Amino acid sequence: MHWREADGNRDAWMAVYNGEYSACVWMGYDSAREGSLPPKATGGKYPALILYDLFSKLYADGAAPEFTMPDTVEKVKLDGYTLKSEHRAVLANAFTPKDSTVGEVFLKGTAPEETTRYWAVRGAEPKQQAGHNVQRGGAGNELLHIHHIGC
Repeated sequence: MHWREADGNRDAWMAVYNGEYSACVWMGYDSAREGSLPPKATGGKYPALILYDLFSKLYADGAAPEFTMPDTVEKVKLDGYTLKSEHRAVLANAFTPKDSTVGEVFLKGTAPEETTRYWAVRGAEPKQQAGHNVQRGGAGNELLHIHHIGC
């Protein structure tokens, strides 16, 4: 099979920056009719490797400058479960396990406002709704896991 016939992404990209440089690598096709990249070609794979190589060469003789996050952005914690399973960015709540959170940076005022409904506290049980399967978790049933069915 020729790689253009593979069931991969149409394109892949990644952008990086620090106080001195910014760079972006894009690879792919404008249209799916033109072809697709190999299945494992994602922004976190080939473009990331190219940018890693570029910045390694830029700073071969020393360390990159310390990065200060601009005042115009904010860092928030997202619920990784919802991000992965539903491809939606929602805020983590106080009960989201640390290993299920994802840190992300947004321009101030553009971060998601909705909070995850996947992690809930016993006693604040959601009503059973069509399309949801509620399961208790933990030995003391202290967490509820709300699974969306058919989404």
